[in-house]
Amino acid sequence: MLRHHELAHSLKCSLFADRGTDISAAYEYLLSVANASNHPPAVITAAHVLLNTVCNALLMDEEQSELA
Repeated sequence: MLRHHELAHSLKCSLFADRGTDISAAYEYLLSVANASNHPPAVITAAHVLLNTVCNALLMDEEQSELA
């Protein structure tokens, strides 16, 4: 099984932004773009922002676990 660090690095795509570690904000962004657009690339971008934010949260969680 992949550790959080390995999983996050395998999923993260630097072509897209993120929302730090605020998964709720990234999810709200995804919903707002998907509901307001008929343009699939815009929705794909929002999905990658969400995914990158999840990756940030996984990395932070793993770093904090290693410090404990």
